[in-house]
Amino acid sequence: MFGKPCFPPFCAPCPEYPSIPIFFLALYPCGVYTTGMKRNQQVTTHKETLNRLSRIAGQVQGVKRMVEEEKYCIDIVTQIQAARSALRSVEMKILEKHMHHCVHDAFASGSQKNADEKMEELLCVMKKY
Repeated sequence: MFGKPCFPPFCAPCPEYPSIPIFFLALYPCGVYTTGMKRNQQVTTHKETLNRLSRIAGQVQGVKRMVEEEKYCIDIVTQIQAARSALRSVEMKILEKHMHHCVHDAFASGSQKNADEKMEELLCVMKKY
């Protein structure tokens, strides 16, 4: 179902979703976050992101209720995994938007300092995983 993991810097961009940076593929195999996504989809707006986050907050409240009501453990874990997956999806959309705007603009400015700062920023975020 999903592609094999890539290990930078020796891998090509994900053929399914080429906007994902090469170094990111080391953490997530090709297809993990892209299966079922439409190509050439517009970058998520802040309003869409807030709507998604509101839905995720509702999921988390539902998990809390399940714990309070002492529901079956596997059902709770399943709901936690769904919420984590939804958060990862939002994270990817925000990162994609950042890459298309902030990082792209830093490189387009011609300033090596700006480009280096944006790359360092991205690398620091990736190292936190």
